[in-house]
Amino acid sequence: MTAKTPTSRQQAALIDWLASPGVLGDAAPERIDTHISHVFLTATRAYKLKRALKYPFLDYSTPELRQRYAEAEVAMNRRTAPDLYLGVKPVYRANGGFSLTAGSDPVDWLVEMRRFDQGRMFSALAARGELEPAAVARLAEQEGAHVLNHLGIELLGGTGGETAQEGGDAAVLGDLLGREEGVAQRDVAGLDGLAALLKTQQAGG
Repeated sequence: MTAKTPTSRQQAALIDWLASPGVLGDAAPERIDTHISHVFLTATRAYKLKRALKYPFLDYSTPELRQRYAEAEVAMNRRTAPDLYLGVKPVYRANGGFSLTAGSDPVDWLVEMRRFDQGRMFSALAARGELEPAAVARLAEQEGAHVLNHLGIELLGGTGGETAQEGGDAAVLGDLLGREEGVAQRDVAGLDGLAALLKTQQAGG
């Protein structure tokens, strides 16, 4: 699917700056580009910049919208991963460039997370033959309940404590896409690939 304008090219200077040594850490961060975000990994932190783009189901086209979705992502994910999600960090325009500490009005926003051990990701566990199907089932059940609660859908006779934020289903979908990226911190093998690994593991006893 092709994004409508404005596109992430508007953020090119900021992306180059964030990827430079001395900005997010002494060394240049590892940069990972996903379908809707740019993720910058340091030794201990992950910083996510939402792409300036617009899809029929998702609108990150303005700094205000990116701030809104970043804050919603952190609020949503802190309920299940409070130690992982640290907050939303503003990026300022300063002295003809950018600053993370001071400047004029913020020009963009970063979701700041603690970096976790990539070896504990399901895809890595499955590749090593260490992923138990029961763990996948538990995660699916927890995430399903979490999503239904976020949407305000009645579940087991009760109603989710929170409803979709202003903007309707498209806004909720944006939050959920952000959730998927935050949990992964990188694009990983698709679910089909993971399922194939699980089947291979089960077939092997």
